[in-house]
Amino acid sequence: AGAPPFGGNWTILADEVPGARAGQPVTTSGATSPQFRLVQGSYRVRFQSGLASAEADVFVEAGGTATLRLDLDAAEAVFVATRGGAAVPAQLWEVRRPGETRAAASSGAARGRFVLPAGAWILRVREGGQWREAEVTLRAGQTGEVPIPLP
Repeated sequence: AGAPPFGGNWTILADEVPGARAGQPVTTSGATSPQFRLVQGSYRVRFQSGLASAEADVFVEAGGTATLRLDLDAAEAVFVATRGGAAVPAQLWEVRRPGETRAAASSGAARGRFVLPAGAWILRVREGGQWREAEVTLRAGQTGEVPIPLP
């Protein structure tokens, strides 16, 4: 299986596999580019990283090899609170989709690291005892720091 640019977990689920129920996990791996030995059959391959996931179906022939690459369509962002161009430590980070009220993920780190599906996100940061909010748009494949200017 070909690795997306972010770390995560692979799960192989049975679809039509002798001796296995459809949807039953067959094996898992956290390796960057895992290789699996599977009996002939149809499988669903799932990759999960943070809030982003991708799935694809694959058929493995007896004695054959199948190679699969998944497009995660995600970004790995490290949000950094800044004031006057300098980084300031934050107490808490939350991310949610526009129009939603519940946080999809949170982090108590000074810099909020998230793997998120590409698109628009509402970011809340708690710094100096106050919550601040910003909207950010992430591109597929984007990695690195995203400065969040604070007043």
